[in-house]
Order: sequence, then C-alpha cells, then structure tokens
Amino acid sequence: MGNKEIKILLIRKDVKQADIARKLKVSKQAVHNVIKGIGESRRIKIAIAKALEVDIKDLWPNGKAA
Repeated sequence: MGNKEIKILLIRKDVKQADIARKLKVSKQAVHNVIKGIGESRRIKIAIAKALEVDIKDLWPNGKAA
C-alpha cells in the first residue's frame, strides 16, 4: 500500500499522526517519515497498523514492515 492510501485510511478512521507520535513519544516527523517511506521503524509501523485496525502486512507488503 502506498503512502497516499495510508493517509486516506488515517483520515477515514480519524486517526491523527500526532496522536500516534504522542502515544509512542516520538516526533510527528518520525511518524510522517515512516508513512512516506523515508524512515524505518517497526514500532511506528505496528502502531499505525493497530490504530487503523489492519494487519501491518496490508500496509507494508513485500517484507517492508521493517
């Protein structure tokens, strides 16, 4: 799934990147970078998938789940 699709899911589920960042005690930029594919953090990817109620492999297929 691409970063645009992830952003659409975040909007549909009313999940804010800032909320994920706050919960993990990381910067909003760190969450943004993972979504954009610039950064790699399994912990952040797991939190995003959990917030969206989807499997991490659905968001990052082909072993890109860090």
